Amino acid sequence: MNITFSIIVPIYNVKEEYLHKILKNIRCQTYKNYEVIFINDCSTDIETIKFLKITNFNKNELIIHNKKNIGLGMTRNIGILNSKNDYLIFIDPDDEIPNNFLYIIKQNIINTNKKFDIYHFNYMIYDGETIKENKKEIKLSNSVNIYGGMSWLNAYKKSFIIKNKLFFLEDRIIHEDEYFIMKILEKTELIFVIKKFLYIYNKSNANSITSLSSSTNSLLNLSIIAKEIINFNFNELLFNYSLRFLYFPIHYISLKDNDVKFNFFLKVTRSFNEITKKLKKEKLINNSDISLIRKIYIFLRYKIPFVFLLYLFLKR
Repeated sequence: MNITFSIIVPIYNVKEEYLHKILKNIRCQTYKNYEVIFINDCSTDIETIKFLKITNFNKNELIIHNKKNIGLGMTRNIGILNSKNDYLIFIDPDDEIPNNFLYIIKQNIINTNKKFDIYHFNYMIYDGETIKENKKEIKLSNSVNIYGGMSWLNAYKKSFIIKNKLFFLEDRIIHEDEYFIMKILEKTELIFVIKKFLYIYNKSNANSITSLSSSTNSLLNLSIIAKEIINFNFNELLFNYSLRFLYFPIHYISLKDNDVKFNFFLKVTRSFNEITKKLKKEKLINNSDISLIRKIYIFLRYKIPFVFLLYLFLKR
């Protein structure tokens, strides 16, 4: 069975050492049936420009230069539209993959006879000194536990992505992965989990988008996503993932960041309130299969943001 991969690597002001390392990681794959698409989002960094200029790229390594800076999400969309192969994989240029990365994914696709739309895998975290295995899981159903909501934790069947028009939001937002993964979960429950550590996330890079984002920016972007997903058709997987999504305002308010303001948090909480009503209508009230304990748990999770809001109001 012939399986082909398109690896999409967005580039914006990345250190040369990271770029050389990820290129080497890809070229050293034991399974060679792939193409890699590097997309330069108008980098201004000298090291990035040097790498793109002096590197001798192979025939299966496509370089695309954006005409203007459009952000991570839309840059990934360009990669999707320019890809030619069966399965899509996103890799951030400052991260790493093992030499058998593609081979293991390929074997799981073959063993399941291409049945699944998404092939999900676990990851390790590099903090600048040590590499640790991710221990966190998100329960989506009795049979599906995933290891995170990052877009680089999956191999996607391209035909599924194109058929359902699944793209990243065009807005310049942080947490663009959250919207993309939730859109994926709305359209399919065919997710196969590969219980192996196949990706190394570089948490030590201070110049990454995650590191540079403030709590205020994060909450603003979450409110944009909240408005987008109000009209989603919720299934079991998306419903359970949304519970985690609703927790985010609490996470950011607990950071005690000075730029988190009361009025801003109020605006975000209103957006999440709309999602809450949607979830209650479609899953909590109409689904008699949900146990009493589950209902109490969900009710408490819904109410927590408003408890924090009351706390903030009284503290003013």
